[in-house]
Amino acid sequence: MSFSNLFHGTLVRLAAATPDDLPIVSGWSNDAEFLRRLQFTAAKPLNQSEAAESYLGGGHGHSHTHFRLRTLTDDRLVGYVVLYDIYWNLQTANVGIAIGNPADRGKGYGRDGMQLILRYAFNELNLHRVGLTVLERNHAARKVYESLGFVIEGVLRDTDYRDGVRGNDIQMSILAHEWRARTT
Repeated sequence: MSFSNLFHGTLVRLAAATPDDLPIVSGWSNDAEFLRRLQFTAAKPLNQSEAAESYLGGGHGHSHTHFRLRTLTDDRLVGYVVLYDIYWNLQTANVGIAIGNPADRGKGYGRDGMQLILRYAFNELNLHRVGLTVLERNHAARKVYESLGFVIEGVLRDTDYRDGVRGNDIQMSILAHEWRARTT
């Protein structure tokens, strides 16, 4: 891998948040379907000020790092990816990813963004393990994660509750040596 490719995939790049993106993010924050994919929080719309605080305030810290996903073809904001709960002494983190506009889902942006953040996690941050939790009913995301090498570790029973229906969350992870075996 060359250093010039650290932030660039085949479809998207890892980018910083910009104030110019706020109208797009505000739209996402008023999309119930998008918000309900975020799992552990109740869906609630945000006004422009709340969206700005949430979006621009994420950034980078000791235990997290947030990137925006922008297309390589037209530099359009399509989503975000975050490493959080980074435990440096254990070399572990969790990952979350979201593609905002329904029209952008299923086009490979999420897969490419996940490949980028794993490359960043393992090659730049020298992490050993990256984990995630995914809704059992989110079959498309689970398929992508499994195709990238994530392994199911367990089921968190009855942790999802939407529209009066209980569901499970799936805990998955990938280890650095597993990722490297797939990418070399």
